[in-house]
Amino acid sequence: MKNKFLKTTLLLVCCIPLICLNAQTSQNKETQLQDKYNYFLYKDVLHRVDVDPFLWKDYPFGLSNPKDLKDAYKLALKVGDGYRLLQLAKLEFENVYTYGNLVPSQMLHEAYQIALRNKDPYLALYITRYDSYWNLFTAYPPAKMMEQVDSLATTYKIADVLYKLAAIDDSLDAQEIARAKRQGRTPELIEGNYLMKHSTPSKVRLKALFINNPDFAPYPNLYDCPEKGKSIDETPLAWGDRPSKKINDTEFTRTYNEALQKNDGYKLLQLAEVVLKRKKFAKTASAKAILLKTYEIARYNRDPYLLLYVCLFQKETNLLENITPTDIFRQAYYTAIERRDTGALYELYNNEQNHDFLPEVYYKDIMQKELEIDRMYKTRIIYNFQK
Repeated sequence: MKNKFLKTTLLLVCCIPLICLNAQTSQNKETQLQDKYNYFLYKDVLHRVDVDPFLWKDYPFGLSNPKDLKDAYKLALKVGDGYRLLQLAKLEFENVYTYGNLVPSQMLHEAYQIALRNKDPYLALYITRYDSYWNLFTAYPPAKMMEQVDSLATTYKIADVLYKLAAIDDSLDAQEIARAKRQGRTPELIEGNYLMKHSTPSKVRLKALFINNPDFAPYPNLYDCPEKGKSIDETPLAWGDRPSKKINDTEFTRTYNEALQKNDGYKLLQLAEVVLKRKKFAKTASAKAILLKTYEIARYNRDPYLLLYVCLFQKETNLLENITPTDIFRQAYYTAIERRDTGALYELYNNEQNHDFLPEVYYKDIMQKELEIDRMYKTRIIYNFQK
């Protein structure tokens, strides 16, 4: 009897590691299977997360048979494919193929749980956007979802998601304005009064604009803090405060150090021209080094005007290695769009017309973008240093 007990005990001791190993192997396989459908973490050409999943080539348009739809749902849930769950929720909500057997609100909730588990800001964004129009599930209040999307996008520094998040509230504002006009009343709008409660669309956009900067802020600069007598819509090389032709070494060094300390890109551009014309100052700093610093400041401050002036200076001098005027002009163009700056776009339009910097953009397209922004928005995006 004693021997039988010992044999049983020994058998169990031997089997336990094997059971644990099998369980671990099964768990690892399940994790790997779920990771396969985590398109945010594991990039997939067919399933690009920066593209609306309703526009993906494998969107299940032809899936209308109730059984097939339910099978697809079970599979998506099993493998943790949140994007497919979102697609199927839309398909069922808009067509009711399963006659209520599948509940879109539940499917959206399950997809959102996957988004949070995977820490996927894109999936969370698309679910939030779809639900913002239909309000299908209440497990997560819309305001909470927007806050969570903001948090995820900020953690991974994904400006694209933040811009799209702000646009959700903008579109609802636009709907309210149109509805008020039809009803003959004045819309009572307070920015962010629809879904976004933790912040405002403008603040979210500013964070997106300076997503890679400490504290999501630029240096104090002339674009965001204008000064009288320094009109940024004309080249600083023509300003009245540009260094005199007779500037001496002491004055140059003092002015240069002050500009560096203040991160004053406009003053640095003026000094780059001085060094280029008067070689003796090159011992303090070369024109190339000054222009490179100016370019870095322009990018950091997201200043489309300063980027344009650096572009034109580079075109004339070719000082910067591996940085073409086209590269700089392209940054100026997209920065002006992000800033919603029609004035900057007009200057870029004129220069594109004269120099043809962007092979992929026809100069009239820039004017069209300017008119579009002017029609939709009345103010450019400015950082408030007084807050």
